[in-house]
Amino acid sequence: MALMDEFKEERDSIKNGTFKQKFSYFWCYYKWHVICSVLAVVIVVSYIHAVVTRKDIAFYAVMLNGFELASAEDYSNEVSEFFELDTKEYTTMFDTSMLIDYTTHDQRTMASAQKLMVYMTTGDIDVVVSDTASMQHYSYTDSFADIRDVLTPEQVEKYQSRFYYIDKKVIDAKNSEDPDDAKYMFAYPEDPKDPSTMIDPIPVGIYVDDQADFTENFIFERNDLVLTVAATSQRYDMVREYIDYIFDK
Repeated sequence: MALMDEFKEERDSIKNGTFKQKFSYFWCYYKWHVICSVLAVVIVVSYIHAVVTRKDIAFYAVMLNGFELASAEDYSNEVSEFFELDTKEYTTMFDTSMLIDYTTHDQRTMASAQKLMVYMTTGDIDVVVSDTASMQHYSYTDSFADIRDVLTPEQVEKYQSRFYYIDKKVIDAKNSEDPDDAKYMFAYPEDPKDPSTMIDPIPVGIYVDDQADFTENFIFERNDLVLTVAATSQRYDMVREYIDYIFDK
């Protein structure tokens, strides 16, 4: 019997068959068409939903080497409410996706370090909260602003006992061609809280290790937490308000 005759006979038998026979025939020949079509619809719908519901980030904080607890989402909503944001269009971001281990160069560390630098360069990040070991690594690369340039004079007076300092002499030595400066290249101060031990102290952060905002909503690998302000941030006004928020509320 010719192939076309066999196909015609099979189709005629299915036409008069039961629902189960018809479904089995359809699934046998068209299941991949159905699966691909469904997947395509799901992808398109998901993309449209993401675009329609996407909110602009009005304030971006990196919780470097931090992990969010269940309350972190509520905390983000509280901060959005504090800023009086239109929550249908804007949100606050407390990013815990960046995990960096300076004792190794694994893929996670490299990807996180690259993401942090890119976001710093583009001005997306406003503040970074992390332990002092991480702060030392980035604060000596001019990544963070002199906190005195961010805060009001009243805030400087209020928070200066909490300042985290770096020695600008170390940065200058790294950029210097003078052989006499070589001894300062890695002369990191032992106590970032004590500017008297430094040649050219600059405050680039505020210790926040005792603030409930971070201890109750996030877990960090170390507890000596410092808040720094990205040098490229365009939202210093919100940063000032946020710093008062975490200390005064």
